[in-house]
Amino acid sequence: MASNEMTRLTRHLDLGCGDAPKNPLNQSMLYGCDLMEIPGAWDSPNFVYKQADIVLQGIPYPDSYFDSVSAFDFIEHVPRQSVSSEWQADLTVY
Repeated sequence: MASNEMTRLTRHLDLGCGDAPKNPLNQSMLYGCDLMEIPGAWDSPNFVYKQADIVLQGIPYPDSYFDSVSAFDFIEHVPRQSVSSEWQADLTVY
């Protein structure tokens, strides 16, 4: 690469990262998002952590911000919505 070319910053989001965020594609920046508060959240210049309930609040980043996203041990914790016979929506965790 020529010295005047800049290296493109790549971003990976690990949803539900807990205290062990993963960056399976080795992007240059790792972002983590989890429901729980993580004290100290890894003081690293290449890691950004946000606490959020993405079921109620959504992912706290703009659309198309990440080059890749992972959700290891996460999807099974997202509540599913079902409709009762009275046509009322109920959130149920399976």
